[in-house]
Amino acid sequence: SEFIGQDNTGFVVGIDGTIEAVGSESEPILFRGEDDIRGFWTGIEINSNSTKNIFDNVIVKNGGARGFSAASPANLLIRDIGRLELKNSELLKSGDYGLVIEDLRGLIPVFEKNTITNNARSIECKMQHFHYFDTESDLTGNDEDVIETTWSDKLSDEDVTWKNTGVPFKITKAEVIASAISINPGVELIFTDDSGLAVTEEGSFIAEGSSEEP
Repeated sequence: SEFIGQDNTGFVVGIDGTIEAVGSESEPILFRGEDDIRGFWTGIEINSNSTKNIFDNVIVKNGGARGFSAASPANLLIRDIGRLELKNSELLKSGDYGLVIEDLRGLIPVFEKNTITNNARSIECKMQHFHYFDTESDLTGNDEDVIETTWSDKLSDEDVTWKNTGVPFKITKAEVIASAISINPGVELIFTDDSGLAVTEEGSFIAEGSSEEP
C-alpha cells in the first residue's frame, strides 16, 4: 500500500483510533510526500495508547514540514499517551527529526531494526526514553546524528540500561536520576551549555566501559 501526502497535509491517529501497518521486506507500506523532498508534508502523529498500534516494514518519508501544533516537526510523532511498536521500518527525508516522542507518557515498547537516515536530525525524546533504542537499528546519515532530550521535569523512576545505539545521547537540560541507570560500553553522552546529570540518594549510575569501548 502507498499513501501520498500533499503540501499542508498530515495523518493523525486519534486517542480512540488504532493503526496497524504491517508490510513485508519485499512489499513495505509507504507513506511519502507527493514530492520526494525533505519536509514536503507534515507526517504522522499518533495519540492512541492502543497495543494494536504497530509499524512493521513501513517507510515514512518527506514529513517534518512543520510540527503538529507546538510539537517539533518529524516524520513520526508519538504524542501525549501515544504508543507504537516500531520495527523493520525506515524514517527518511524529514525536514527536521525522523522520530519525536513528545510527552513523557509516550511509549515505544518495541523498537527493533529500524533505519532513521537522511533527516535533519535523528530523534527527539525524553531521557526516560533512552532505553527504548536498540543496537541493531541504523540512526546515522542524518545532518545531526543524535538522540536528543527535551526536558521532562521529572526524576527517572525505572531501572533500565542505555545501549550503544551508534549515535550519541544529547542532554540539553539538567536531568535527575532517581533509579538504577546502567550504561553499556561505547555509549557516548553529549552535554550542551547549562545541562548536566544529578544522581539522588535513591538512584545509581553505573558506567562500565572497556579499553576498546570506553
